[in-house]
Amino acid sequence: MDIALNNFTPRAAQVVALAKKEAVRKKNGFIGPEYLLLGLIKLDEGAACQMLRKMGVNLEAAHALLEEMISSRPVGEAYLDNPIYTPRTKKVFALAGKEAMLLNQTYTGTEHILLALIKEGDSGACKVLKQLGVELENIREELRKFLDPSYKGVTAAHVAEILQQEISFEGQAGKVQVKLGDLKCISMQLASGHSINVEPKVVACLVALSRGKGIVSSSALLTLLDSLEAPEETK
Repeated sequence: MDIALNNFTPRAAQVVALAKKEAVRKKNGFIGPEYLLLGLIKLDEGAACQMLRKMGVNLEAAHALLEEMISSRPVGEAYLDNPIYTPRTKKVFALAGKEAMLLNQTYTGTEHILLALIKEGDSGACKVLKQLGVELENIREELRKFLDPSYKGVTAAHVAEILQQEISFEGQAGKVQVKLGDLKCISMQLASGHSINVEPKVVACLVALSRGKGIVSSSALLTLLDSLEAPEETK
């Protein structure tokens, strides 16, 4: 098995095997992210499918949309006997590993693959989920709740409290650290048990984005930090 998949659970490995099998069946030499979603649906086991059903996703409709999408695309004839992963699929594998790491887990399961498909954002798989009315951030939240029953997000009241102090970098925060220059940062405890350094203005922005609901999810925080660049004055 590909070294990148060493930590995959048996079900996650089955998803990858099914994705390859479907690519061969479709006479396609390339395995794109849509084949991974198709593999998830065909397996119909594990956390990913449980959460999709809980979100009200019609897996049969998703399957039909994926079949239609795949059938309309050109094939890679040079690799028909042994389909290869597309760059986006390789990115999904990397993101799945990262999602597992952020959740302090040593394995990569079907739930992490689903999170990665969502986070990748540009693939046909993600477009199918959107077409079915899936709010991608919401499904990420449901998956995080599924993996961590104690998950409650970060409340505005907690933010107000920690803004009064500066706490040193600790735990596994380095795994999700972003470049914030020399600005003083605060440390925010995530539901997964990790700590992450957050510039106070970023936290204030997240609180504002909560639109008065008084809660900001840790995944929303991570999503923002993933795309955040250091402020001009710190460069």
